[in-house]
Amino acid sequence: MTIRGGFIDSKEIPFESKGFTLLKDGKILFKLEPSKETNYQLCVTDSMLTPLNYMLHYPDGYVGGWVTNNAFQKNKNGISYYCSPADTIYRLDYDGNLTGKRLLKFENGPIHESARINFIAAEEKGLITGGMHLLDNPVELSDGTCLMEVTDYTNEGTYTITLNPADGIRKVLKFADNMSVYDVIIPYKSDQENQVISYLDQMIAGKCYDFKILPDSLVKALDEGNRLLVIHEMK
Repeated sequence: MTIRGGFIDSKEIPFESKGFTLLKDGKILFKLEPSKETNYQLCVTDSMLTPLNYMLHYPDGYVGGWVTNNAFQKNKNGISYYCSPADTIYRLDYDGNLTGKRLLKFENGPIHESARINFIAAEEKGLITGGMHLLDNPVELSDGTCLMEVTDYTNEGTYTITLNPADGIRKVLKFADNMSVYDVIIPYKSDQENQVISYLDQMIAGKCYDFKILPDSLVKALDEGNRLLVIHEMK
């Protein structure tokens, strides 16, 4: 079967947004940027981009400044939403209704409270010298397992942390020299089978002692500056 796509129409988004995901019945869930007019984080629109519902206020005076990818992550149960550098994952169903939230408890404490309002200003004032924050958005599986890539200012390192469904820490992996390429997990997405899709690039692979045992085609791809997608079966 051949699928061809052709341009049909375009429509201007009625607000500033840096992320969206599709819901049921043609509806769309948008992540909004803070503004004087609409200080909400989320908006559900119909297929014609008419706003239907606004959700989750930004904190007073919110500026932001630490931007991560993939604000929306999908699994079989619905959608997870995270806005850095907060410490809460919000859950929505595929109709765009909020269904719950998850508080992320960082072992060495969260970053300075002011950084949650204006990250760049807090950094310039020297207030970010301890605590942890996410380098990218967490991936939450449908069984409640959660994977996070974090930086730890206290111990000066980058880690992948796996939380079990009860929020206890299942595994902590610090990125360092002499790792195995098979141990590196940089969570990016999950699939319908609760597998985590990660990636490997040349800089990361270069820290691994067994980089060269990969098939020649993969080593060549990495040497040429490509990324490899890696699928991890979570047990």
